[in-house]
Amino acid sequence: MNVRIGIVDSGVYRAHPSIGAIAGEVVIAGEDITDHLGHGTAVTATIRAEAPEADLYIVKIFDRSLACPIKTLLRGLEWCIANQMDLVNLSLGTVNPEHAGALRDLVQRATAAGIRIVAPASSLPGTLSGVVAVEGSAAAGTLDGPSFAVAQHTGRLASIV
Repeated sequence: MNVRIGIVDSGVYRAHPSIGAIAGEVVIAGEDITDHLGHGTAVTATIRAEAPEADLYIVKIFDRSLACPIKTLLRGLEWCIANQMDLVNLSLGTVNPEHAGALRDLVQRATAAGIRIVAPASSLPGTLSGVVAVEGSAAAGTLDGPSFAVAQHTGRLASIV
């Protein structure tokens, strides 16, 4: 069985040549899975490059902006737990300490279910115990920054999960 990776982001542009087959999708924000921002597509391509055999599941929480209410992020994480992802890529985060409790609860649920969440170390939920926290940035072709360091790490983890 292939590793199941939930990519919680801005959707995906299906025709992108580096994406390949998508195993599943859920739209939490917006009308469809189409990525209007490019971030989710770039993150997905980075993961696919590192984990070509993984089953990728797109969880769209951003539509026209790389921002969303915390309840939207929580719904995305809940979907990943309910659908038994092995890994969850969160190339995103929040610095609002008011969100720590709700995120901590979901991280604990995910960890108890054997799901590993990968996120930037510099923000929530990456600062929480149980999250695979990724520091710094990584170059992925012309892509650089924490989002792509997280995506690369997620893809690499897929080979050992």
